[in-house]
Formats: sequence, C-alpha cells, structure tokens
Amino acid sequence: MAPKKTGEGAAQTAVAEPVTSAPAFRLAGPEESAAGTAVWTAQTGTVGTVASVQGDRGIQLRGYGLLIGLEGPGSSKMSKSMSEYLQKEISRLQRAELGPATDASPLQLIQDPHSAPVIVRGEIPPAAVKGTRFDVMVQVLDRDVRSLAGGVLLPCSLRLVLNPDAPLEGRVLARAAGRVFTNPFARGEGNPGDTAPGQGRILGGGWSIENRRISLILATPGYGMVQQISQLLNNRFGSQPKTADAVSPTTITLAVPRAYTGREMQFVTLALHMPLTGSTGETEARAKALTDELARPGAPAEEIALCLEAIGKPAIAMVRRHYAHHQRATSFYAARTGARLGDPLSVEVLRRHAMERNGLYRQAAIQELGDTKAYPAAVSTTLRELLDDEDALVRIAAYEALRRQRDPCLESRAVGQDNFVLDIVPSKGPGIVYARRTQQRRIALIGTALRCREPLLYAYPERPVTISARVGDNRIALVRKVGGGRRVWDPIQVSFAVADLVRALGSDPTEGPDGQPEGLGIDYTVVLDVLAELCRDKSIPAEFRLEQPTVTDLLGPAEPVTRPESDEL
Repeated sequence: MAPKKTGEGAAQTAVAEPVTSAPAFRLAGPEESAAGTAVWTAQTGTVGTVASVQGDRGIQLRGYGLLIGLEGPGSSKMSKSMSEYLQKEISRLQRAELGPATDASPLQLIQDPHSAPVIVRGEIPPAAVKGTRFDVMVQVLDRDVRSLAGGVLLPCSLRLVLNPDAPLEGRVLARAAGRVFTNPFARGEGNPGDTAPGQGRILGGGWSIENRRISLILATPGYGMVQQISQLLNNRFGSQPKTADAVSPTTITLAVPRAYTGREMQFVTLALHMPLTGSTGETEARAKALTDELARPGAPAEEIALCLEAIGKPAIAMVRRHYAHHQRATSFYAARTGARLGDPLSVEVLRRHAMERNGLYRQAAIQELGDTKAYPAAVSTTLRELLDDEDALVRIAAYEALRRQRDPCLESRAVGQDNFVLDIVPSKGPGIVYARRTQQRRIALIGTALRCREPLLYAYPERPVTISARVGDNRIALVRKVGGGRRVWDPIQVSFAVADLVRALGSDPTEGPDGQPEGLGIDYTVVLDVLAELCRDKSIPAEFRLEQPTVTDLLGPAEPVTRPESDEL
C-alpha cells in the first residue's frame, strides 16, 4: 500500500531545486517612487523584496510501468531491455510489499493478454512533503491498445525528467500505482473525452517519497539579513522544529509547519510577505498602513491581505475595523485575513459573502469557510444552509467545504477495495449526483433519500453491466458480464435507493450471509457512466455533475475587475 500523506518537516536529504525568480510585487498605489510610479505599502519591506524562492515550481516526473486487468486486449510488445527493466522493477517493489500479492511471476504478468506496458508521467507539487499525493497520466507504448478500461497500474518508480528525449536516468522521487480513470462516457471510436485512446489518469495515484527542499535565496549575500529573516519566520511560524534555518550568507532553508500540511504553497507565499520590521512598534505601524490602504478604491487587496496575514494575530484588531466596510473587496479580504488567523468574528462576515446571491466573492467565501478553524459551529450551520441553495455550483462548493471540515452531517463510506468513496449529503434542494475526476475517486449524492424510478434500463454491449426494472417492480436487477464472451453472472437485486445501487455496483463481489454476492466489482469509471445515463433519462431524479476545472485551477487566483460602485455592499 502507498504511504499516507504526512505533515513531516523538511528532511535532511531533500530534492535539490532550481532557483526561480521571486513573485513580482510591483503594484500601482498612492505614493510615488523615485521613477515616478506609484507604490503601495504591500510592495515594500517584505522578505519577497530581497529574496527569491527555490522550489516553488512543480517537478516533472516520468517512469515506466505495467497495467494489468484490462477489460480488453492488452499487449506485450516492447523491447528486450524494457521487458527486463519491468521485470526487475515489479519484482523489487513486490518484495517491498508495495504491489498486490500474486502467485504470478513478473514475466507472466507482462505476458498476460490483458496487460500492457505504459509510460507514466506526473508532477510533484511545489513544497510537497513526503507522502504528498498527485494525479498521474499513463500512455500505452503499443498504439494498437485502444482502451485502458479496468486497468490497474502496478507500483512503479517515477524519476526526475532531465531530458524528455533521453532514457530514464534521473533520481527516483516518487512512486505511482492504482486504478486507471478513463473517459467515463466513451462508447466506441471517436467519442469525445478528456483522455485520448490509450491514455488514462490515476487519481491521486502518485506519491512523493521524500520532502522537497524549499529555500529562500537572497539577491545580496549577508549574514545579518539571513539571520534576521530566519528569526522573523521562526517567531511567526514556530522554532520547534525550526521553520527557517540560515545555512549560508545567501540561503535560508524552510520546513513547512504542520499547521500548513496540505497548504504548503500558502505557507511559502506568507513567508515572502513577511515584513522586515525590527520592533513591535514598527510592525503595528505597518499593519495600520496596510489596513488603511485596504479600504482605498483600487487597492491591491490580495497582496495587502497576504501582508496582514503574514504579520499574524496582532493584525486581527486592525482588520476587524473593515469587517462591515461598504466595499466588498475590503470587507471580504479583511474577513479572510481574520479567518485565517483564527478570529471567530470573521465567520459572520464570510457568511454574508457566501449567502449573497451573485456576489463577487461568494465562491471564495465558501472556500475560506471550508478551510477555517474559527467558530466551527457557525461555519457548519452556514455550509449546511448552502446545501439547499438554488445554484448547483454553490451547493457543490458547500459540500466540498463541509468535507474539508469533516462535518458529521456527511455519511462517507469506502466502496470496494480502492474503488471509490461514496458520500451521502443531506439537502432539501433538487438532487445532484456529483463525481470527482481529480485527486480522488469520489461520488456524492446530494439530496434527501434519492431513489430511482421505474421503468429503468441501462444496457450497452461494450459495458460490463446491465441494469433493469419494469413498471411495478419493487427491486432493481443487476447483471454482471465478464470476459470476451461476456459470461453472465447470476443477477443480484437491490432496492430503488440510489445509494444502494451505487454500493452494489462498486462493492467487491463477495458473498453475503445468504450466500449471494453483495457487489459486482464495477469500476468507478463505469459507475459514473451508469449514473450519468440514468440521470439523463430521468430514471434518477437528479442532475449529474462531473468535476470541472476552474479558471483558478488553470490560471491561479485573480481579483474581479468591477466598477467601484458595483463593489459596494
């Protein structure tokens, strides 16, 4: 089994990183610089103005592996050297108990008619700690293999890509394994999808095997400056163990604090926004200046808020003055700062933004409510109310936020061995069946007691399951088809509850107390197609929603551009 994500600090032997430039903090503002351009307080006097980051980019990885268990024909076509490499790799990782237990030898696995060699690609996220999970892509080496449906990647090693055109030669930085996710709705050639024939994604299938090294590199060497920055960061984020360690006149190594596990780049961003102030009085004066500027029209609110957050809890008293500000940007960013610093009074302000129909910061406020540890009872109440909203995207965002909060209103259960997770989400609104296609195989049934309607039929020759119920039936019949000849199992019957149907489809085909199979072992990809089709023909009275990449996922956060008058509450 793959190791779980941990909150370990930086290891002594970590991944060396190329130096990248510091973020550009030059923004328009009220005071004139020597060159005649305006300057805001947020762009001056921070760690980011004197240092750049080493390790704030993703690391490209590549490896070779073997898919087994394909529903269709595979291939053993490969060079002799590739076959020898895979045999050694499979044998070594099986001895390390990372692979599934099997009596078959590596050569027998390679020669199986339902296996195929693949190239595996992935990217370790910035500032990742040991055990960090990430998606990986797989591509078959033999282009005659068209479908990866049902495939499982045996554990393999991922190496640093030194030359995309050269053989594997970099260090092993991660491993990868797991079930392949392909286009759920492809039926035959030419179907659109986010993966091409012979390609697939393994959700959360990669994991790093060591901490990435994150460092601050000073533009001008100086022992005094590196010591000052290290002391500031240790005072702010903790010194047991050290957050920052000055190892040379130009370099400060960083260890991600446990509180930022899963939010590693947020910590790095805050480190860059730390003020280079030397006394409490100077820090208070800077916080006041930043807070005053946050209320000015056209202020770079994102940068100002990060500078205030970097200061820490002393900034709470300052930002509270703007919680009720008439400008949406000022109010939201003040409340976001307070929430991230643990101020319970900020939650009501975020609630106001989250409840505002068509509000500029509605989705962002829901995101912050899902992440904050302040006033959990009020957060839970707000997010549960949003599950009933008329906007489906708001309801999905509220569900994801509740999941991060580990709210007890969600009923969560693993379905099958490494197949997927099923969440039952109470809501008075119209039904939604929501599924993820990044990071984790997960389905959410949002609504109260979702039930199927008869007549019901799902039947496609290329799919491994047939589902049916006639008018007047009180149970749904499920039939599993296996093998090239489509051998049929004895049918099983389930209630009309959508949750029961999903669990029966995805659960392992083990026998229950009555000797009958309790599940069909249908893969997550096919389960999604079943749900989408039944929602489409109204057999399930719900809207099917597949996770979509957002603009933020593609381009990063951006502040909305609006007229000043439209930004007022």
